[in-house]
Amino acid sequence: MNDEIIARIDAAWDAFLPSLDGLSGDDAARPGVAGYYSVKDILAHLAWWEDRTRETVESGSKEPVDVETRNDQIYAEYQDASFADMKQRLIDVHARARETFASTPNLTEADVEDDTWGHWSEHGEQIRAWRAANGV
Repeated sequence: MNDEIIARIDAAWDAFLPSLDGLSGDDAARPGVAGYYSVKDILAHLAWWEDRTRETVESGSKEPVDVETRNDQIYAEYQDASFADMKQRLIDVHARARETFASTPNLTEADVEDDTWGHWSEHGEQIRAWRAANGV
């Protein structure tokens, strides 16, 4: 089952990454992609949630989180970070999470879908739509 899950993760990741191609730091910092979020904000958001999922899979324990409050905290925490830093952080977090997911016995889609392929698909569509609407 892990091979199927990892294949799905890899396919979604490969589909998401091109949504970032050619973006300048200024473009990536413009709000309005998803509400007031910029592309850079979305990357911080994606990285945090995938890392949390990795930690949950590693520990086997899922602590409850107030999603709205946590998203506000992520937004505030990474406001001064650059697009390049957020993109690299997302790539690094993803590589570590993928390793964890690939080596976890009995991993299920339910363990990872929301904060991997489901998340990238949602936000990738938002980024592509915003880019098309704004000529970016």
